[in-house]
Amino acid sequence: MAEAWGTYDVETYRTVNPLSYEPLIEFYQRRELPDTNLGERARVLAEDVLCCTDEDYRFLGTVAAREGGVRVLKLLEQRVITAHQREELQFPE
Repeated sequence: MAEAWGTYDVETYRTVNPLSYEPLIEFYQRRELPDTNLGERARVLAEDVLCCTDEDYRFLGTVAAREGGVRVLKLLEQRVITAHQREELQFPE
C-alpha cells in the first residue's frame, strides 16, 4: 500500500469527503504525515493503529485493485474513526 501516489490521488483524497475528525488529524500531525504522503498514512493506519491481519491485507489489496488506493485509505480512516469514537482504540504515540 505504500506505492507512489500521484497528484490526482492527492487531489481526490483532499476533495472527496475531506477528513474532518480532529483526533485523526492531530495523530497525522504528530507522526508528521502530510496529506501528500497518502501511502504512508495508509501503511501507518494498517500496521500501527489497526494491526491488520493477512486477511485484512488481502481485502485491502482487492479494494485497491478495483477502486484505487484513495478508497483504501478512506476505508482505513473510517474504521479508525469509528473504533476511536466507540473507545475501542487509542492512537499510538
